[in-house]
Amino acid sequence: GTSSYGGSVNIESTNLLKDTTSYVDFGGGSFNTYKSSVSFNSGLMGKWAFHARLTQSQTDGYKEHSSNNSKSVGLKLGYFINDKSSIDLLSITGYHRNGQGYIGSTLEELSKNRKDNGCSELEDDNFFQTVNKIQYNSWLSDKVLFTSSLYWNMLLGEYRFDLDNYLYKICGDSESKTGMLYNYGLKQHMYGGNAAARYYFNKGNVTFGTNIYKFEREHYLDDRNIDKARNIDPSEYYDNRGHKFDFEVFANLKKEFGNLITSINAQYRHVNFWYRDLLDPTVSYDENTKWNFLNFGASAEYKFNNHNELYLKYARAHREPTRTDMFGGNEWYTGELTTTDAEISNDIELGWNVATKKLNMNLNLFAMLFENERALTGTIGLNGLPEHEKADNSHRIGIEFYADYEPFNGFHLINNSSLSNNKVETATFGKKSHVMTPNCTFRQNVEYRGKNYSVGLEYSYRNHMYIDAANEYSVPDAWQFNLYGSYSINKYILSAHINNITNRDNLQTGILTDTNEPRYMVDIPISFYASVKYVF
Repeated sequence: GTSSYGGSVNIESTNLLKDTTSYVDFGGGSFNTYKSSVSFNSGLMGKWAFHARLTQSQTDGYKEHSSNNSKSVGLKLGYFINDKSSIDLLSITGYHRNGQGYIGSTLEELSKNRKDNGCSELEDDNFFQTVNKIQYNSWLSDKVLFTSSLYWNMLLGEYRFDLDNYLYKICGDSESKTGMLYNYGLKQHMYGGNAAARYYFNKGNVTFGTNIYKFEREHYLDDRNIDKARNIDPSEYYDNRGHKFDFEVFANLKKEFGNLITSINAQYRHVNFWYRDLLDPTVSYDENTKWNFLNFGASAEYKFNNHNELYLKYARAHREPTRTDMFGGNEWYTGELTTTDAEISNDIELGWNVATKKLNMNLNLFAMLFENERALTGTIGLNGLPEHEKADNSHRIGIEFYADYEPFNGFHLINNSSLSNNKVETATFGKKSHVMTPNCTFRQNVEYRGKNYSVGLEYSYRNHMYIDAANEYSVPDAWQFNLYGSYSINKYILSAHINNITNRDNLQTGILTDTNEPRYMVDIPISFYASVKYVF
């Protein structure tokens, strides 16, 4: 699929044959937080299987006017043609309404009111999204597995932006009283298909496939949403649509040589972006926005025995600039593009895996070396989105550690930690640390798992993070203790979490205003959440 770096999110849906239990789950906690969900799994009924899940959640939020109300439904239908072939239909649809809180508050404002919200109570968002896929899976022979799918993703929504609040909190202008409330509208479609085949041979396999999709997003502020905005002159209207076409072919070869497992992979991507102004058809852009990428990687894993494994991995990936970066943070094409350069990541990892009855462990050394990275500056633009600057050189080099050690039955010591050096060099700020990137994270759990219950204590820590590209302001070190547990009786599962049990005042993130004033977002104080789940 599409290459990514710096983290990616994958959705794994229910396995219709293996997941045969159903449940009802209700929970609630601090700040009027409530959640309820119902999940039903039919299991195999002849040649059919069905899954459905309904979820609703809401919270007032800790900060003022930071509420959330979300509803979602997930459906999956499977038809098993025979023991070698099947067809799946998957649909996930959700709606949510959020308060906004991305501007943050000054330390003076927080000293007077810890719940202060830098965004105004007029700012919120309202979005609907649906993801749909039909997939065919088949063993064409004992050695060939084939899968293909068609998919469609649609998003529709809007978010409100209080101009006076932005001018005052971000620009330091306390005099202007425009009364303007922008209502930014978004509408997007993404549709495409992919296919892949894997051939198994003696101690190895080869995979090859393709992925093709079209993505388009419309940005608008016009008479469709003017009734929800305020004091907007028609001359400020905009309505435009960006299009992206993405074509990919990829291949992977995996082969075992005794205790050595090797893998090589390559991907070719062709990306094309074009843009149309729907209010002024004479304005368009479709030049110099075509990219051709060759992404590739290789790895080697050596198993010393059944419990110890050493690995070495390398990958090189390219990523085209976002529309927002090409347009200099604007919602429309201003007459010239600020960048068309692709970002490039070279990732090297050396690690050690241990898997025994008492210990599961991973130790990983990594070096991510970037070219043309668009690094965060710590500021936000007029549309509320974070701003970037192209970096001449940047890197993230460090060590990650995970271990789950069971010194005696039921008692677990779990650690997940990292140490890293994260530097970025830009023309404006020189060589500095990455914005909002800690050099140290540490999470330690002490947990006991009994026959029908578990209880645990968690300690988490991260060191300070700079909130601006000049590294003049930072969010201090943060730590907290959390307590959690669960108890099962018959078909019921009771669980509870108490977070930040020492009620520590932590700052979470921050931004820098145009007047070089830091504004911070706070972590919540002591809070709890409890739920009861009935499984049938």
